Amino acid sequence: MLTRPPTLDIYHWIGLAPRDFLEKLDANGNADNRYLTYGYAQHAWYIHMLNAMVWAIWRLARSLDQPIIPRKQLATAPTHREALEQQPEYGTHMSLPLEKLLGDDDSEATRAFLNNNCAFAPTDYPHEPRRAGSAGRNPVLLRRVLAPLRSDHEDNARPGYAMASWVLADTKQSKPVRDELTAAMKAALLRHPKTGKPKP
Repeated sequence: MLTRPPTLDIYHWIGLAPRDFLEKLDANGNADNRYLTYGYAQHAWYIHMLNAMVWAIWRLARSLDQPIIPRKQLATAPTHREALEQQPEYGTHMSLPLEKLLGDDDSEATRAFLNNNCAFAPTDYPHEPRRAGSAGRNPVLLRRVLAPLRSDHEDNARPGYAMASWVLADTKQSKPVRDELTAAMKAALLRHPKTGKPKP
């Protein structure tokens, strides 16, 4: 679980399983959301969850069945997989820029990085309090198309029908979205048979 680090002073944290978190990121940023089709919801703690995922993947992005040091140096050296099984926080130094940054304890850049990246900081690192905020937008198709189409008033349903027709004809949408719009248009026509015709 991606849980709040105990040293991070941030409120309203909602823990997520890694798969659930990645699905949320995908839903917010995938190509099918190009027109704000599904809307989005982002929370301040997502950046910390992302850092935790990057840290976990970074430790696994290696040949897991290779020994942690060459066999010619130590014949009994465990593999990276074995080291991770015995010590889940295990990670080898690969001389990457990030590792060089972390090795400079007195650097202002290092202090700023560690303060905002709990996954990379020691467990006793004194993080500064962080503001917790959220941002979100309702799906544009719900506000501008589906809500009007579902209205009991023909004058409200008519522009929704026109907008749905344009969306289907002139934008690229996934099949589930197209099916939902088509079904809503059919239902609107059943309630208001003149919805699909220009207003006299």
